[in-house]
Amino acid sequence: MSRARSKTPKPVRRKGRPFTLYLSPDLARELEALSRSRRVAKAEVVRVALDRLLLDLRNGQLTLPLGMEGL
Repeated sequence: MSRARSKTPKPVRRKGRPFTLYLSPDLARELEALSRSRRVAKAEVVRVALDRLLLDLRNGQLTLPLGMEGL
């Protein structure tokens, strides 16, 4: 007797915390186009961009606009 395998997918285990980000329509279109052209999930594009931004800020390679220096 052979058992039929269940075709129900296992839930995805995500690491990290969920975060909601509101984008302007222009940024949303650019993100969608980049995601589609690179064949990478939008969430991954945002994660990589945020990692890069934070690294550049930490290394002093980038400065924030006036009024945001304390962030």
